[in-house]
Amino acid sequence: MNRICLLLLALFLMSAAPCTGAEPKFKALAAPKTLQMKAFKPVTAVMIKRPLKLNLKLRPVVPPAPVKPEGPDARSAVDLADIIEDAALLEDLSVTCGWDPHLIFQDKAAGNVFYYLPREFRLVHDPVSGFGLSVQYNHLKEGQEASVMLTAQLAAPHHPGDIPLLKQILKQAFGLKPADKLTLKSISGIGATADMAAIAAGLSLPPERISLTLPAHLKQAFRLVLLLNPDETEEVLAQITREGLTGSLLVRVGEDAVPVPIHIRYTAFAGEKTEGFSQWAENRPKGRLKNVTPFPITLDSINGYTVYNGSLKRISKTLKPATLAPGQEKSFKLPPVAKVLGTNVTLAWLGTTLDSGCTKCMEKVDRQVRQGVAAAPSAKVKLEAIPAVFEDLELYKILIQVKSPYFTAEPGPVREKEAELTQDENTNTDILLYPPSDRGETPLLYKYRLKLITAEGAVLAQPDWKDSRDLSLFFGATQIEPLLEGAQ
Repeated sequence: MNRICLLLLALFLMSAAPCTGAEPKFKALAAPKTLQMKAFKPVTAVMIKRPLKLNLKLRPVVPPAPVKPEGPDARSAVDLADIIEDAALLEDLSVTCGWDPHLIFQDKAAGNVFYYLPREFRLVHDPVSGFGLSVQYNHLKEGQEASVMLTAQLAAPHHPGDIPLLKQILKQAFGLKPADKLTLKSISGIGATADMAAIAAGLSLPPERISLTLPAHLKQAFRLVLLLNPDETEEVLAQITREGLTGSLLVRVGEDAVPVPIHIRYTAFAGEKTEGFSQWAENRPKGRLKNVTPFPITLDSINGYTVYNGSLKRISKTLKPATLAPGQEKSFKLPPVAKVLGTNVTLAWLGTTLDSGCTKCMEKVDRQVRQGVAAAPSAKVKLEAIPAVFEDLELYKILIQVKSPYFTAEPGPVREKEAELTQDENTNTDILLYPPSDRGETPLLYKYRLKLITAEGAVLAQPDWKDSRDLSLFFGATQIEPLLEGAQ
């Protein structure tokens, strides 16, 4: 009787309607008309041991009374490698989930509050708009100067159900009861800094030509901007195509800074690979599965974590391999998720392999990135001093400090730059601005202040910043003498 039931179930799972629609462009990648599930693998119990045996320095996870959280404590860190005994399962968590399984921090005061970090930040990919990467040329600059702005949108990859899975792992590890409260929070991005030196080292770029708009929350997307010349642009795009561009975001955890990797590569991105699976996992089946990536993908399994009798279990069901070309759809008719993975599913995902060796796909992505090229008008700030003031007023040099949000084509945070004038080089045009087009005819472009260095080595600085709406500043005795007189 059991054998008959299994045969009927297999026949039911292997039946599906044929795919209709346009013929796929990648004919060599013809896939089966339907996705079919092979024999089920056995359920794998997740082997979890109690951290009490590991001599971890943690506060009581069940506090006797409510305690107000004070933020993550870098000295109270939990490494899931010390809790999960199955190396294969730990690797699965590292690859699939959006948080770093080796860095889970307990709160400084509330023992039942834990914090997690993203495992890395990747280039954003959207099924409609494509990669969050754009190249913008400035036609007012000369060929060998930094005339290109490359902007990358970055985000942490994640799956729905990541955090419930982590919560269940910790609850099981600490032996908590169902009624015991355990809170998980993402560490704030406030106070984070970028390791610009690491990013610049691989590109031979000065760090000042790399800027990062930091997120207030690490679940948010944020922006990395590189100022390049045309040759450097080609080098960067080639590196993103091959091994990728790497760096790190230094996130504050208490008094410490913990690096979170940044990886900008076309074949490793933050975003869904398929459309239709998440709907099925949420009991909203569409009956079809679509490849929403720019690369062919091979579908090989359906995986999930469930909670059974208070214990976490991993279930993997093998699919008959099917390869989908970019944009291709296939029939995806399976029983409800409860019949395939069971009840109390915390996390479900589709096992896929992305074809990173598709040369034509990479060329198409490169063309799409370059389609966003546009001209962004920029202008140099001309700073000039009368040569005679250096000798007449006994000055060694004049430093002009400039701060503005318009050092890049897209307004960003206010940054500072400094220019230098001497008797021999009394003009300077090193500072480049991108005047905004939506702030009226004469927008406030920057603030500046002078710093004088006398022939005797004394330093005199203006106490206040002055507004400027002009792209040219001229300094003579009228502007400089009041600063000298005020210092006497």
